[in-house]
Amino acid sequence: MNKGITVASGEVIGILNSDDLYQDSKVIKEVMDEFNNNSELDIIYGNWVYVKSDDTNKVIRNWISKKYYSQFFENGNVPPHPSLFVRRKVYNETGLFDLDFKIAADYEFMLRIFKKNNFNSKYLNRLIVRMRLGGASNSSVSSVIDQNKEVLMAWKKNKLKKTFYFMPLRIYKRLIQFIKK
Repeated sequence: MNKGITVASGEVIGILNSDDLYQDSKVIKEVMDEFNNNSELDIIYGNWVYVKSDDTNKVIRNWISKKYYSQFFENGNVPPHPSLFVRRKVYNETGLFDLDFKIAADYEFMLRIFKKNNFNSKYLNRLIVRMRLGGASNSSVSSVIDQNKEVLMAWKKNKLKKTFYFMPLRIYKRLIQFIKK
């Protein structure tokens, strides 16, 4: 992702993994319309779904986000990274993905840009990405555990304080995503 960001030529950067897809052909236009209509806007994100790798119409997990607020992360929320579009200036000011994080580099980056640096963001209540199941963060129980350890490390690295109920809420909200398909 860092290599892609450094060679990207546009003012706005979105990262779509090779096996994922945008919900429809209007996603990019709608996102760019938002950026073009508001020069103060730094970040846009929306919703995504995990789908079966062999059938992108079969939803396994539904990730409906919400508008960012001051206790967003503490309440177990996180913007869905594949739906994230970021102005280049955000990367220039805060840096790229931290390679010390093998599974949760996206989480650490979002914690840094939303919570620590409070860039101006907008939530689009719309399905943006269909992500095929099977990535590094959800391939096994041990990878889920490793990811959550890295999430805790991200809070520490950024010198941010989490609430005592942070991890239980985070786990609960992930479980609900499987139920509400």
